[in-house]
Amino acid sequence: MSFGQDNMGIVEGSWGEFEFRKIQPKDWERVMDHIKRNFMRDEPTCKLLGYSDDFGEDFAALAHKMLGDDLSFLVEHRETGDVRTF
Repeated sequence: MSFGQDNMGIVEGSWGEFEFRKIQPKDWERVMDHIKRNFMRDEPTCKLLGYSDDFGEDFAALAHKMLGDDLSFLVEHRETGDVRTF
């Protein structure tokens, strides 16, 4: 079953200072920077495996494949353009 472009208005839109929308290929680098900066370094499995920049790049390659499924969303601060969550 396809969610369909017509239904994007259900989850995309503005709320307060934030914009909710589907992640597009132009967002991937910013989303990956957000993941690396806010999650990967402190995530227990990553710590156990010994996080390194190479590990982060390997994960980024995998994440790009997941982001390409066109099912991921982000929350962006409208004034600053910062990715706040995904």
